[in-house]
Amino acid sequence: MVKFGSTSLGTLQRWRLSTSRYLDERFIPGRTVAYREDLGGSGYEFDVDTLIYPYNYTTRASIISAMGDQSSHILDLELSGFPTFTCLAQSWETVPQSTDDPLTITVRLRFVEYNNP
Repeated sequence: MVKFGSTSLGTLQRWRLSTSRYLDERFIPGRTVAYREDLGGSGYEFDVDTLIYPYNYTTRASIISAMGDQSSHILDLELSGFPTFTCLAQSWETVPQSTDDPLTITVRLRFVEYNNP
């Protein structure tokens, strides 16, 4: 189960961890490469797919929507040896399910690491 704070979000299906950096880019006439200055990183970004069941979809959808209150919570993927992170819930969407298992719904959640003082 994926947990965000004390809320269980469903069974973990797939996850992806990424990072990005911000660059200040200034084009210089006559040069083929712009001047670039590294302004820093944005922290980790998590894309998490969880599995929920239609009978509790309305309840789960309202819980997941309420997570977008810009409050930081601990994201725990409950993977052996994987650390927890303080994150904000950024967005969520339902993903079309294959016809193999019509009794489940995949929910894709996006979290961003939050480490402000």
